[in-house]
Amino acid sequence: MAKVSSWFLLGVAVWVAACAESTGPPAPGSVTRAAAELRQLRWQNTPEGREFVAVGNAVLQRAAPRGAAASAVLDRHQLSFWALPTRDQEIQINYQAADGSWQPYVWFKIPKDGLSRWPDGTGFAEGDSVLITVAIDTTSLVVQFEPTGLEFNPLAPAQLNVWYTGADPDLDGSGAVDGADSHIEEELLGVWVQEFAADPWTLVTAAQSIPSKRFSASLSHFSDYAVSW
Repeated sequence: MAKVSSWFLLGVAVWVAACAESTGPPAPGSVTRAAAELRQLRWQNTPEGREFVAVGNAVLQRAAPRGAAASAVLDRHQLSFWALPTRDQEIQINYQAADGSWQPYVWFKIPKDGLSRWPDGTGFAEGDSVLITVAIDTTSLVVQFEPTGLEFNPLAPAQLNVWYTGADPDLDGSGAVDGADSHIEEELLGVWVQEFAADPWTLVTAAQSIPSKRFSASLSHFSDYAVSW
């Protein structure tokens, strides 16, 4: 049995960290900001239109030599897959950088027994599956997931990695890449969540790596996340 719910916005935001490897900013959950105070990171300009490709065992893939996984270019910059509580499923979405190479953007995994409750609060029954849709924004570093409110097992939460290597290095939009941008990258990194559209954004627990320009987080449910500082 499958159920469908509404879209939600996913992404990653920027807040405080002073070292190259960190477990995220202090006191997650105690810091909030109004939506108007957040500034989303934007994709770096490329000569060609922005393209994304998905790989992983959650993606329906064509046959490939020796069973190798074939990649799938995202049609309309989105993909959908069926998730089941009885198996591990993961996807990775890569973006095409300005030099033509493919670089990682989003890695998302739902472990076996990770699915817990539907958005209406009912539990998953035997034989249930849920259609998850992932859509990529081509202007800002924003990812949309459906269905909103899907809950994961706290003992086997969904896992998310997001890279911001494709962001415009002029993080503050001043027209120049300078020390202010370095300050933003080195001192203002974190993950924020918004439960409903009218709510403020709240800092959540996330690990960060400045050298790899990556955020890592465990997700208990689908809500709104944004790339911002």
